[in-house]
Amino acid sequence: MPMDISAALLKLFAPVVRAFSPKAKQIHKERVAAANPESVVDLTEIILDDALQRLGVRDPNHAWWEQALVSLCGQAVRTDFLKLPHVQQWINLPDTQRQLKNVARANLGGGTPTEESIGALIDSYMVISLENPQYAVSAIQNVIAVLRASVQGSVQDPGVGALIQNLALEQRKCFLELIEQLGGSVHHGQSIAALESDEAILERWRVELRRTSRDLLDWPTSLGSGQWIKRPELFEITNIINDSEFSTTAILGPPGAGKSALLAVLGRQLQDEQNLTVFAIKADLLDVSVLNEADLQRCLDLPEAPSVMLQRLCEHGPVVLIIDQLDALASYLDMKTGRLSTLINLVRRVGQTKNIHTVLSSRIFEFNHDVRLRTIETQSIELQAPSWSDVLVILEANGVNAAGWPGDAQEVMRNPQALNTYRSARVHRDGGRR
Repeated sequence: MPMDISAALLKLFAPVVRAFSPKAKQIHKERVAAANPESVVDLTEIILDDALQRLGVRDPNHAWWEQALVSLCGQAVRTDFLKLPHVQQWINLPDTQRQLKNVARANLGGGTPTEESIGALIDSYMVISLENPQYAVSAIQNVIAVLRASVQGSVQDPGVGALIQNLALEQRKCFLELIEQLGGSVHHGQSIAALESDEAILERWRVELRRTSRDLLDWPTSLGSGQWIKRPELFEITNIINDSEFSTTAILGPPGAGKSALLAVLGRQLQDEQNLTVFAIKADLLDVSVLNEADLQRCLDLPEAPSVMLQRLCEHGPVVLIIDQLDALASYLDMKTGRLSTLINLVRRVGQTKNIHTVLSSRIFEFNHDVRLRTIETQSIELQAPSWSDVLVILEANGVNAAGWPGDAQEVMRNPQALNTYRSARVHRDGGRR
């Protein structure tokens, strides 16, 4: 009987014990802290450090299995923005981590982040990303939101949780007020409020891409007499771009087939007639010092990394990346520079992105045999030589009676480069009369 009574009492009071157990632990910890303040562990610091690791901060002192676990958890936390290489590089700076924790503590405690912390975070982000201050502010807000949510999610006491939630509602207001107070000190005397709007930035980027694209888009597209050889492949490429959400197309052909001229016409039509954003690169004209995308940005004198510009511009409409003469950078022709790898990485980075279309050109042999070029997932279009009937019209218009030419001569003249060379030599011989 006594055992039955004990069991009944235990069953009756068990829920009460379980309910008061966390509170008893809390009261015990508070009593210990009151008696020995030095023994209190700063859990906020631990929570913030854990959250930063999930955001991508690497700790070389962690065992491999700890690093793997943190990386796995981080995949669930990090957005696409927080996975960007320059954001990861910025988060891994020790001073960035210190300042982020200072700002997070201020927000959680209802205070205002210091100008020193915000200014240091903005400056360090801009140095690494080469982006404008408003992007730095956005990056800081994203990371602080994660840190705040991590602390808030670790709080078990409803009263403290409500307090943090209430303080969080004031965080954005305080943050923006501080940025406004910083005014001209943020970036070379510019106030955040005075910075360009997103649309103004994008329009400036379009102008920069037009400037950068001139080397290819100004490429001669007609014979010296002003005649243009119609290429059906032009309509095929245009249809792919207009009918697809995204695409990567390779134009292949032998030397002198007119690949550069075709891409120049394509770029002009897309830019001038369809009002699309075009970014055209002549690979063979890139400086040999280009080893990565940062070097490419510097070489082309662009305001941002090319992949960043394309991915942001495509949110407002189709963007076309055109890269001519990749074969000039093939391994057996260009063994000492990283230009080809840089361009291939750019193609991969923006590939499969909605509203981004990539068009490449290369000689057939190099495209099929270079190891790096073969890694590009692309739809290939082989540029066919113009028909002899089209070439015959051009020759006759230049005073050449070629109707009875043998087949081997016809094949030579079907190469646009050979045709133009012959026409130019004839004009030179005749003293410029044709």
